Amino acid sequence: MFATGILPPDGNDSDTGSRSSSSIAPAQEAAPATSSGAEAASPATSPSSSAATSPPRSSARASATPSQTESPLAKTAPSPARVPVGGAGVQAAADYATSRGYRAGVAVLDTKTGKLWGASEHSARFASESVVKVFVATRLLLTGQLTGDRADIAFRMIAQSDDGAMDALYGFAGADQVTPWIADHYDIPDLGAPPAQVGWWSNAKITAAGLVRFYAKVKADPKVWPWLSKAMHAATEYGSDGTYQFFGLKQADPNAAIKQGWGQDDDDWSAASDFNSTGFVNSDRYAVAILVKGPPYEYNSGTPATVTGIAKRLMPGGVMRPG
Repeated sequence: MFATGILPPDGNDSDTGSRSSSSIAPAQEAAPATSSGAEAASPATSPSSSAATSPPRSSARASATPSQTESPLAKTAPSPARVPVGGAGVQAAADYATSRGYRAGVAVLDTKTGKLWGASEHSARFASESVVKVFVATRLLLTGQLTGDRADIAFRMIAQSDDGAMDALYGFAGADQVTPWIADHYDIPDLGAPPAQVGWWSNAKITAAGLVRFYAKVKADPKVWPWLSKAMHAATEYGSDGTYQFFGLKQADPNAAIKQGWGQDDDDWSAASDFNSTGFVNSDRYAVAILVKGPPYEYNSGTPATVTGIAKRLMPGGVMRPG
């Protein structure tokens, strides 16, 4: 995502392949989205007006060929369910968004029991924005490529959502084929899809249900979890571009391990604002994916605030209650 600074408490991460973001006002419960952007309260600074003619977010190199070395998965955790079930908590959280005119995909997976809950568009594809960076780090770990300086770059890519780091590593992880590779490796056919244009990594698609199953799989993978969990728990309050990252899950559980995403990188280009809050909560027991799509004029306010509203309804008092 081409992003610049977003201020608390509803910001999101940015990617070089996405639109520019600017400051987001302090978190408040989002008002219902209106059909007219002109009448809606405009953000202090809106995404760059040049976005419509901007090239795709990232021109990441795709020429490097990753190693094919892989490792077996740990067998200690229960297999995550493939089909989400409904639950009062997860449904109420999703309804908070949809009743205000936002699209939302919400999924929660209990890594202790394998139970999976989903609501609203939990199986629909949303633009991943910076969330795809966890796939890049995972493939590099699985193929033995995350060592030395490259490991430091990858840590910055996850913790600070650094787009330059993503550009530097994208090709080594298979570039645009990293999402299908991860889906095949972990047997998650509904994980998502490659970007619509070559190198536009923030446009890669993910589903909420597929993503929480991915998180459950990597938590059970000894080649991935120790490094990735440390990096996600080390998420900085502000991304490397100045964006405030602690919207969504961090507002409900300050100890959450997160990978955020934000921008305007769906196939509709800049006609919407896309904000995602994903990761682990409640001592890493629950994997959570909150994917939200709102109107473009709510980029700096309503859309990230809606993500936070969903997270707080999923975890009243900071405790996950999806059922």
